[in-house]
Amino acid sequence: MGWHQSHVRHLIHLFKYHGQLAAGRALSAAWLHHCHIDDMPQALLPVPSHRSKIRQRGFNPAAILASDLGAHLAIPVDLNCCVRLYAGDSQTGKDKTERWRQVQAMYRVVGCPYDHVAIVDDVVTTQATVTTIATQLKQHGVSRVDVWCIGRTP
Repeated sequence: MGWHQSHVRHLIHLFKYHGQLAAGRALSAAWLHHCHIDDMPQALLPVPSHRSKIRQRGFNPAAILASDLGAHLAIPVDLNCCVRLYAGDSQTGKDKTERWRQVQAMYRVVGCPYDHVAIVDDVVTTQATVTTIATQLKQHGVSRVDVWCIGRTP
């Protein structure tokens, strides 16, 4: 792992598991610096956290990242298009099959008035979460779904 990757991983860990919001802001700033988007979405949709996880952690990491990105890019953040129906177990440490099985019924799109959106998440591993949400968004008439994330694991 290169210097850059190890620092991003460390910042994600500080942000998600130690509540250091400044680390999240640094990740957003790095994303803005390194990613160039030609065709901006109409809205950013953070991957929702369950309310019990928000109570435990104090925030939804994806919503914080989406808020920072949206503020800098003048794109609205929509927290109402998609909901997480139940808490489920942590995805950390699960293999691809377990992750896919768990997320199939975990999220529900409840309506989305946009043609082009970007799902925002901190880390995409198996793509199970973003694929589940993107599929439902398409079923609700969204024609283009992008995925914006800070980290991507193989």
